[in-house]
Amino acid sequence: MSELDLPFGPWKRLISAQWQEYPLAIYSNPENILMLVVFEKNEGKIDGMIVALKKVFMADWQLGKALSQQKKDITSIIKFSSTGINDISFLMVGTIPIYVQYNEESLIAVLPDQFKVLKGLEDTIASAAEATHLKVKDLSQTSQTDIQEILGDPFSIFSLLHPTANLKEQVLKSDIEVTLGVNVQGGLYKVQLDSLKVCQVVGSNKEYNNRSLQIVCESFLANGIPVVVFDYSNAFSGLSVANSDTRNFAKNSMMPIPLGYPYVQFVLGKGIFVDLQFVKPTEFNDAFKLTGTDVGQTIEKAWSASVDKHFLSDLISAISSLKESKDISHFQLTKTIRAIRVIEKTNPSMFGKNSDSDLLVPWRNGIGKVYHVKLDSAYESVSNLFMVSIIRSIPVPTMAGANSTSKVALVFEPDAQLLSSYIIEKLKESLNCQWSIALSASHWLDLSIIDSPTIKIENVDIDAVITISNQKPVKIEVRPTYTQLTVEDKTT
Repeated sequence: MSELDLPFGPWKRLISAQWQEYPLAIYSNPENILMLVVFEKNEGKIDGMIVALKKVFMADWQLGKALSQQKKDITSIIKFSSTGINDISFLMVGTIPIYVQYNEESLIAVLPDQFKVLKGLEDTIASAAEATHLKVKDLSQTSQTDIQEILGDPFSIFSLLHPTANLKEQVLKSDIEVTLGVNVQGGLYKVQLDSLKVCQVVGSNKEYNNRSLQIVCESFLANGIPVVVFDYSNAFSGLSVANSDTRNFAKNSMMPIPLGYPYVQFVLGKGIFVDLQFVKPTEFNDAFKLTGTDVGQTIEKAWSASVDKHFLSDLISAISSLKESKDISHFQLTKTIRAIRVIEKTNPSMFGKNSDSDLLVPWRNGIGKVYHVKLDSAYESVSNLFMVSIIRSIPVPTMAGANSTSKVALVFEPDAQLLSSYIIEKLKESLNCQWSIALSASHWLDLSIIDSPTIKIENVDIDAVITISNQKPVKIEVRPTYTQLTVEDKTT
C-alpha cells in the first residue's frame, strides 16, 4: 500500500525493503516525520509490527555532540559536496520502537502516544540549540531541495534509521556509570547509576548540599530518567539553564558545551493540588493538629463514608451526609464543617483533583525532563500532604528482573527532618519500586529515617566524601554542574 490513512497523515510510503528476514517500510507524512514499520512474520504470516517515529532536522553537527550528554538516541549525518562549500548536516531523534499487533486499529491507537514522545524530543532539541547558540531547523521549514537531499536518497535514510539496531528492546543498561568528581589521585571518580537509587546527602552548608543534589539530578537526566524535584526555596530552577562557568569542565572530562535540561515548573495551588483521594484521614488530621479531637474523629468517620473525594467541598459533603447519633451530635457535625471551611479559607486553591498531567506519569515523554514543583506558596503541613498525595498517585511499577531501572527520581530540597513521617513511611514502603530517591540533611541522625542507603554523600567544605554500601569512603573534589546553580531564594 503506497499510502496509509492514519492519524497525523496521510502517510506516503518512501521505501519498501527487506531487512534480514523481516520486511520493512518507511513512510513520511506532510510534516516530513518518518515512520519506520518492521513486520514480524510467524510461519510465513505477518502477525505483528515494530513501529517507531523519527524526525529529522537540519542542524549544526556540534549540536549532536552537545546532546550526547543526555544519552539520547541521536543520529547525525553530514553530506559533503565536492567543493566543501555546500556541506549539509542533518540530525535525527526518534521514539523507542514499540511492538503492536498487525492491524490498523493497533496503529491508530499507538500513534498519538508516539507523537507525544516525539514532541518531548523536539523540545530537547530546541532547548539544546538555545543553550548552545547552535543552529537547528525543522526539516518541514527547509527548502524542497534540502528535503530531497535526505528523503530523496535511500542511502541517507538508511544511514539515519540504522535498521540493524536492536528494535525490539532498547532499555537502559544497569552498568551505566556517572562521574561525580575527581579523586585525590586526580582520576575521575565514577559510580554506577544504580548506586544512586537511595541517595543521602549531608552537610552543614545547605548550598553545598543542594549542589550535590543537583549533580545527582543531572546524573539521572543525562541518562533519560525524569526527575521530580520538590522545592521549598526555588533552589533548582537552574536545571533548565546551562552553566556559564566551564573552567573546570576539562579537568572532569566533561563535554565543553554545557546544556540545560527540558524543564517544566509546577506551583502548588496553581494547576496542581493536594488531591484528598490520595491522602489518609489520619494524615489530614495530623497536618491540621486535629488528631484525638472530636473534629478529627468526625472527619475520620466521614472519610471512610465517602468514596470519591478530591476537594475540601467533597469532604464537607461527606460530613453533611453523616446522621446524628449518640456518638455524633448535630453540634459536632456543624463544628467540624466550620473547621473544614476555616482550613479552606486559610489555604485557598490548595485542594483539588489533578488533571492528566505529565507530573503524574513523568516518564511519558521518554526523556530526561525536570518536573520542578515549587512549594513556597503553601504552609509546610499542606506541602507535606501534597507531596504524599503526588507520590501515591504516580503509578510506579515494582522492580522486575536484573535489567529493571528507575523510571523516575524523586529529589527533595527540604531537609529530611521537615518531611512528615507519612512521607518517609511511603518512601520506605516503595524502595522496591522503579524509582530513586535523594534526601539531604545537616546531620546523619536526621537521615537515619531511611536506612540502608545505596550511596552517602558527605559534603566537607567544597569537597565530598562518598560511601557506597559497605565500601571504603572515598574523598573527591566534586565536579562542576552542567546546569546553573541557583542561590536559595527565601523571598519568593
